[in-house]
Amino acid sequence: MFGRKKNTFPGGIHPTDGRDKMQTYDKPIQRFNMKEPGPPMDYEQQVTGPGDHKRQEILEILKEKGLTGMGGAGFPTYLKYSTDKDIDVILINGAECEPFLTCDYRLMLECAPAVINGVLILKRAAGAGKAIICIEDNKKKAAERLREFTGGISDVEVLLLPTRYPQGGERQLIQAVLGKEVPKGCFPADVGVIVSNVATAKAAADAVLGKKKPESRVVTVTGAVKSPGNYLTSVGTSLRDLLLHCEGVTAEENMVILGGPMTGKCVAVNWDGGEIGEVTLTTAGIVVIPGKGWEVQPCIRCGACIRCCPAGLAPVNIETAFLKEEWKLCEELYASECIACGCCSYVCPARRELAYHVIEARNTIRQRRDVSQ
Repeated sequence: MFGRKKNTFPGGIHPTDGRDKMQTYDKPIQRFNMKEPGPPMDYEQQVTGPGDHKRQEILEILKEKGLTGMGGAGFPTYLKYSTDKDIDVILINGAECEPFLTCDYRLMLECAPAVINGVLILKRAAGAGKAIICIEDNKKKAAERLREFTGGISDVEVLLLPTRYPQGGERQLIQAVLGKEVPKGCFPADVGVIVSNVATAKAAADAVLGKKKPESRVVTVTGAVKSPGNYLTSVGTSLRDLLLHCEGVTAEENMVILGGPMTGKCVAVNWDGGEIGEVTLTTAGIVVIPGKGWEVQPCIRCGACIRCCPAGLAPVNIETAFLKEEWKLCEELYASECIACGCCSYVCPARRELAYHVIEARNTIRQRRDVSQ
């Protein structure tokens, strides 16, 4: 299912055929514990654009509504777009390269006018001259659907990319699309780019044009469950209730992953129906993996983690420094540049928890910097 990538960004692996997504690929969004919606508004049916809303007004609305990025990081959207840097282009991330997840795909397919309006709103908020909606080529239907509403808009492009993992990472997407590298310690805005998830764009339209707070999101529930699907549910919904709505798990031995299998967090092993958390704005999916896990073995010094790292790091060396609490060495090995893609753990034949340890090293470095400042 996975192969080695060529001619995009350094290192990495990629799903080649999308079979992992087939459980939910054609499952329309269902509402779970949500009130029935009223009549659709104009911006949900046709491209209206931001109208008379000026940049500062848009930023104030995004701040007032409390919109944060819905692609994973959860950074406040108004802060990201309040930059004083000159922004040439915004990239709308519809790559959804994480295996098994299809929530963004269904959102683009079913809510295309609102997504496009959100893109135009964010483009104005950034003061950018162009917006590029980036979609991997295993989602051609979504690209075709969005192009139905962008035909007459010269400054919005829908771009199909080869299916690669982890192309949906912010820096990797910038490099794949624009050929630009974001230097160490810098942000995308420093190279004239802002990246936002496609769900964030839809939520921006809801906030500015629909005057709605971001109180719900689409969540993919898939893997070893009886009724996999994509569910629109309120923030704060119990993950337990969502899994039970899908008629529970089908494997007695299982691991419940919050997010995707590459970047997500295991919240339960052999789940027995207990509480495991709540839906947040960044909850893209719940994936139930059958099996009982694996036993960690000593490193065999194969170098696979170094060869595959998209950020060009040496995960095995960072892990060693982390376990010895050698924080200066972790910093010298650029642990702070880890993008948390999980590639190192995926390729490791010894099943070492490389990604977890490197991410912990990265977070520790940042915390120590904050304290020292």
